[in-house]
Amino acid sequence: METASTFSFVYDITFDNSTGKVSFLIVSGTTPLNTTINFSTGSNTNKNIHNIIGFSNTDIVFTTSSSATSDRIVDMADGLDGLHIKSNLVGVNVITTEIGDSGSGELLVIPISLEPYSILYYNEFGNPFKHKLAQSSIKQIEIKITDSNDNIVDFNGLPYTFILEAEFIFNPASTLTIMNKNIDSEIALKNRLTMNKGLANKIIKKINNNNNIDEGNRKPK
Repeated sequence: METASTFSFVYDITFDNSTGKVSFLIVSGTTPLNTTINFSTGSNTNKNIHNIIGFSNTDIVFTTSSSATSDRIVDMADGLDGLHIKSNLVGVNVITTEIGDSGSGELLVIPISLEPYSILYYNEFGNPFKHKLAQSSIKQIEIKITDSNDNIVDFNGLPYTFILEAEFIFNPASTLTIMNKNIDSEIALKNRLTMNKGLANKIIKKINNNNNIDEGNRKPK
C-alpha cells in the first residue's frame, strides 16, 4: 500500500462486532497524507480480498482522520453460500435475474448451510426441478461448479458425485410424417364433427321451442 518504505506507516485495523464490518485508518508515519488500497486497479485485481473483508471492487482511500469502512460484512467464506452447477445444456424455462436470459447455464444452485469441513448431502428426490431443453440431440455435456461470481470451485481433491438425469419424451408433432399427419387429420375431423353436432343440437332445440310457441298461440281461447 505504501509507495516507499521510508514512510513507515502504522495502520489501525478494527472490526465492529455489532455491524460485522472492518475499518482501516492511518495511525502514524512520515507525512501521512493518505493510503490507497487498489481493489479495482493494479496488476493483482483478480487476486484481491475485497469480498472477504466486505469491500466492493473499487479502490479505497483512508487517512489519519478519515477511515475506510467496508460496505458489507466480513465474509471469510468469500460469499460461497451456494454451489452453482452450470452446463452447456441450458433450459429454455430458466431465466436468471442477473443476466436476464437463459445464458448463464444454471442447472442447479445447491445451498451451503453447514459448518466448515462438513460433508454436504443434497438431492431433489422429492420434487426435482426439470429443465426443458431446446436441443433435439445431445453430443457433449459440459459441467462446471462455480461460486456466485462464476469462479471455479476448487475441491482440493475432495471426491464428489454428481448425477444428471435426462428424460426423453417423444413429441409426434415435432416431425411431420404420414402417420402423425393422418392422426392429426383424424383428430381435426373428430373435433369438427363434435362441434357440428353441438351446433345442430342447438338449432333443433331452437326449432322445437319455436314450434311449441306456435302451438300455444293456435290453442282456442
